Amino acid sequence: MSWFNKISQETHFNIPKILYHATYRAFNNSILEKGLIPRYTCIWDDCQYGVYLANNPNLAESFCETSENVPDEYIDDIIIFSVDTSLLDSDKFEPDPHTLLDKNQNLECYIYRGVIPVNTLKIL
Repeated sequence: MSWFNKISQETHFNIPKILYHATYRAFNNSILEKGLIPRYTCIWDDCQYGVYLANNPNLAESFCETSENVPDEYIDDIIIFSVDTSLLDSDKFEPDPHTLLDKNQNLECYIYRGVIPVNTLKIL
């Protein structure tokens, strides 16, 4: 059994009511028009299709800060969205395969396998 499958089975998988997604201000207008659209783009070479979410805004922001796949000027203009997960389909959530666990062995990162609509988003 892979470590990811083991974590998925053994981890407390309650989805928090609020999760966070960090991105770059250059994408703000598109997001506010279309929502967060699943992509393969992220900081790891083996990204999966989905929207990556974190359980706290600082963690979400740290992923944007370490990205090497964007122009340098984007790094200084990160925005963070809170996502109301109660308005989303819980069946579309999965543990992030690059997942981290908090001190209580709860997931810190998730993938949502669908579009996250605008009405679930707030800019922090």
